[in-house]
Amino acid sequence: MPTFRRSEARPEGADTATRSPSSLTTWSDESLVELLRLRRDLLVPEPSSLTALASRAASRPSTSRALATCDAPTLAVAEAVVALESASTERLGEATGLDAAPAVAHLAALGLVHDDDGAWSPVPHLSEALGPHPAGLGPVMATHPGAPTGPDELDALLAAAPREARRTLDALTWGPPVGTVPEHDPPPGAAWLLEHHLLVRVGPTQLVLPRAIGLLARHGRTHADVATTPPLADAPERPPTTVAAEGVRAAEEIVREVGELARAWGDEPPPALRSGGVGVRDVRKFAARIGAPTEHAAFVVELAATAELVAPLHDVEGSAWAPTPAGEDHDGDVASRWARLVVAWSTTNRVPWLVGSRGEKGELRAALDPLLVRRWAPGARRQVLVALASWPEGAAPDAGAVHAWWAWHTPRQVPPLATVEAILAEAAWLGLTGAGALTGPGRAVATALAPDGGARPDAGVLAAALEAALPPAIDDLLLQADLTGVVPGRPTPALADLLAASADVESRGGALTVRFSQASVQRALDAGLDPDELMTRLSTHSRTGVPQPLEYAIRDAARRHGHLRTGSASSYLRSDDPGVLTALLADAALDPLGLRAIAPTVVVAQVPAVEVARVLRARGHAPAIEGSDGAVLSLDVGRRRSVAPSPRRPRGDGDTSAEAPLTGDALTAVVRSLRHGEERSQRVLASRAAGAAADDPAHALAALRRAVEAGTDVWLAVAGPSGAVQRRRVRPLRVDAGRIRVRDLAREADITVAAHRIVAVD
Repeated sequence: MPTFRRSEARPEGADTATRSPSSLTTWSDESLVELLRLRRDLLVPEPSSLTALASRAASRPSTSRALATCDAPTLAVAEAVVALESASTERLGEATGLDAAPAVAHLAALGLVHDDDGAWSPVPHLSEALGPHPAGLGPVMATHPGAPTGPDELDALLAAAPREARRTLDALTWGPPVGTVPEHDPPPGAAWLLEHHLLVRVGPTQLVLPRAIGLLARHGRTHADVATTPPLADAPERPPTTVAAEGVRAAEEIVREVGELARAWGDEPPPALRSGGVGVRDVRKFAARIGAPTEHAAFVVELAATAELVAPLHDVEGSAWAPTPAGEDHDGDVASRWARLVVAWSTTNRVPWLVGSRGEKGELRAALDPLLVRRWAPGARRQVLVALASWPEGAAPDAGAVHAWWAWHTPRQVPPLATVEAILAEAAWLGLTGAGALTGPGRAVATALAPDGGARPDAGVLAAALEAALPPAIDDLLLQADLTGVVPGRPTPALADLLAASADVESRGGALTVRFSQASVQRALDAGLDPDELMTRLSTHSRTGVPQPLEYAIRDAARRHGHLRTGSASSYLRSDDPGVLTALLADAALDPLGLRAIAPTVVVAQVPAVEVARVLRARGHAPAIEGSDGAVLSLDVGRRRSVAPSPRRPRGDGDTSAEAPLTGDALTAVVRSLRHGEERSQRVLASRAAGAAADDPAHALAALRRAVEAGTDVWLAVAGPSGAVQRRRVRPLRVDAGRIRVRDLAREADITVAAHRIVAVD
C-alpha cells in the first residue's frame, strides 16, 4: 500500500488529511503515480491537468471500474464507509470484523475514500456505484421520536414483540431491506413493526427498514462474516509424474495439430466467408482429419491465426485462409513452437469457445469471425492461471472452485461459470494443465502473468520450461513385417518428418505406431524421395533394417510412380512450322519467358499469354492470342490491370499483443505533465482582473447549476486537448451526466462541454 506524504508544492496550512479526488493538487507525486497505476482508465485519453484528472476520477463510470478491481475485504470496507457515512479505521474494523487498515489504505490510494478529520468519508459517486442498499442496509431516513435509539432499547422492545414481527425483522436485517405487503391489510408482524416505528412505509405496498434500525439490529455490524483469504476448496491430488506426462502429451499434440492445419490449408485453402471467418464445413473437415471434436478443432484454428501461422489470402481467385511462411516452417523444435502458441493464447482478445454459438441476432458465430473478440479475455485467462497456481502443486481444482476463488478477488467482476470452464479446457489442450493440475510450464506462464510478473510471458523461458519436462527424443524405429512401425517414445524431428512423409499414424500415446501403405509411400515419392533414398533413411533409423514386405511395397509403388506426368504452365505457343519454335528456343532474349518444348510444334511458357505476346511483338514476331476453344481473341495486350487491395483486418480483434503496463518512470512523466498543465491553467486564471477560480470540479458544477436556475451568464475557462485554456462568456442551459450544455454568447451557438475540461467558473 502506498505511503501518502505531503507534496512539496502544497501550501502551508492545507488539510493534510484530505485525499479526495477533487483535491489531487495536494497529493504527492508518489500518491498520484500509485493512483494512475491502479486506475489505468484515468489515462485514456490522457487528461490535460490535475483538475481534469480529478473530475474524471470522481465520475461514476471510473469509480465503478475502480470498485471492480477490489477484493472481498476491500469491497466490504468500502460498503461500510458508505453505510456509516463517516467512520474511523477502528469503527470500520468493528463494523466489518476485519483489520480495516490495509483495505482503507488501498481505497485511499484508489481515490475512493478520503480522511476527514480522522474519519474516512466516501467520494460522492461511491455510494451511487455501490447501489441503493450498501451492505444490504436500507436508506438513511429521519428517525421517529418513538423509535429505539440503542441496541439495548431495541432488544427490550423485541422481547415483547410477537413471533411474526421478529421473523419479519430478521428477514429484513441482513438484506434486502425492502419488502412488499398488501396495501390495506399488512400481515400482523409487519403491522406491529410499523406501529413501533421499526419499519417505514415508502409506498402503498412497499416497506423499508431504515439504515439506523438495521445497524441496531445488526448490533453495529455492517457485515456478518467476510472471508479474509480467498477460498481454496479441497481438490483431488494428482501424482507429479501423471501431471507432467499429461501436460507434455497435450503440448506435443497441440503443436502437431497446428502443423497439420498448416499442411491441410496449404494443400487446400478454405474460402473465407463474407464476414471474414471460415465455414463450419471446413472446421468439421479439419476436425475429422485430426480426429478431434469440432470445439477442439475450432480452438486449433483460432490459435493458429492468433499466432499468425495462418492468415487471409486475397488473390484473383478470391479470399481464402492459408498458412503464412511461419506456419509452413516446421524446422523449429517442439518447445519453441509451443511457446509461440502459448504466448499468443495468453495475450489474445479472441474467445474461441464462442465458435458455434448464436449471436444477438441469432446468427451462427464462425471460427475466425472478426467479432469474436472480448477485451477482458486476456485478463480472464490470467485470473484462471493465477487461481490454479494458488493451490498446492498437484492439486486439480474444478471450475466451481476456481470460480469461487475469482469471486473473492473481484466480487463485482465475475464471469459466468461457463467461461471458466472454457478457459480450463483451453489450458488443458495447450498442456498448461495435466489431469486438471497445473504443470511446470503452466506454472511458469501463471508466474509471468501474475500482477507483478509482467504483461507478456517470455517465449524463451516457456520453451526452456517445456524442454525440461519433455522426455528424451527417440531416434529408433521398430519396423515390422506387417508394414507397421513403432517409435517407443517421442520421435526426433528428423524421424517425425520422415514418418509424416511416408506413413500414416495409427495410434499415439506412450509409443507412436505408424503404418506404411501404397498411398503413404506414393506420398513420399511425390515429395521428391526416390525409392533408394527412402529405404536408406528408413534403415538408418531401424536397428533391424527394412523388412522385405516393406521393401517390396516401396519398389512396387516406385514402378507405378511417374507413368503419367503433369506440370503447370502459364501459357503455350504452337505453330505448324517446328523451325519457328526452334528459333524461339534458341533466342537468349526470350529466356525470361521460361520457354520449354513439350512437342515439336508446342512450347509452354511460365508467364501469362498476354506477356508472351507483348515480348514476341517487341522481338518482331506477330503472335495471335487464342482462347480455350482455339478462336483468336482481340485483346489490348499493353493494358495492365491491378488486383483489388486486400481488406484490412480489424486491429485489436485479431491483434495478439497485450497492452504493456506503463512503468514507474512513464507514470512519473505523466504526473509531471499533469502538474505543468495545472500550473498553466492557474497562471491563466491568476491573470484575470477579478473573480476567483473554482478549481474544485464540484464547486464548478455547483456554480453552473446555480447559473442555470438563475438564468445568468458566467465566464467559463475550458482546457483544450493541448492543455491550452480558453475563456468564454456563456449562459449555462443544462448540467447532467458529466456534460454541460451552454450557449456561447459571442458565437450565439449552443455547445456541449465535458465536465473534466472545465478549469474554472466565475
